[in-house]
Amino acid sequence: MSRPAGHLTISVAGYLAGERQSEVRQEYLDGKVRAMAGADEAHNRVSLNLAFRLPAAAHGQPFAGLISDMKVRVEAGNRFCYSDVLLTCEPSDPASLFKAAPCLIAEVL
Repeated sequence: MSRPAGHLTISVAGYLAGERQSEVRQEYLDGKVRAMAGADEAHNRVSLNLAFRLPAAAHGQPFAGLISDMKVRVEAGNRFCYSDVLLTCEPSDPASLFKAAPCLIAEVL
């Protein structure tokens, strides 16, 4: 008789490599990966409105506003997650798969 598989885990490097090819957004929590659910129209409208208003709120400070497809790395919990809107003052890196030090994270509930 076979035994049920234990909890499978994946390394951060394995997760990030898989994310480059995945058509589904997935979050990472200390070795475990889970697919993200989609959002409805109202959720998208609120996120877009918030992202649209960020430049005026930044009062001319250099920043990058990003929405929904940019991961945030939370080192304390060994996790990567997607926020609805984030603001970062890090130098722009078009090849970056995640941001590690955003100055604002917004989740639309």
